[in-house]
Amino acid sequence: MTSSSIQARVHEIASQLPAAQRRIAELAVADPEALAFGTVQSVAERTATSAPTVVRFAAALGFDGYPELQQSAIEEY
Repeated sequence: MTSSSIQARVHEIASQLPAAQRRIAELAVADPEALAFGTVQSVAERTATSAPTVVRFAAALGFDGYPELQQSAIEEY
């Protein structure tokens, strides 16, 4: 795991993400608070995706799961 911000990681891989994960990426950039304080389910609902897609997005960014992504988002917030 690198020390770059979530937004920087999103920009690095956004073009490689499937459409559903790109919607989560857009939320991560536009509303970082949604990742910092939202649940997997709330992020899924806001992006019209599924909970497993949110978890896969976290993995695509290099996190071991959503809790690790969320902790990083909280630290950045």
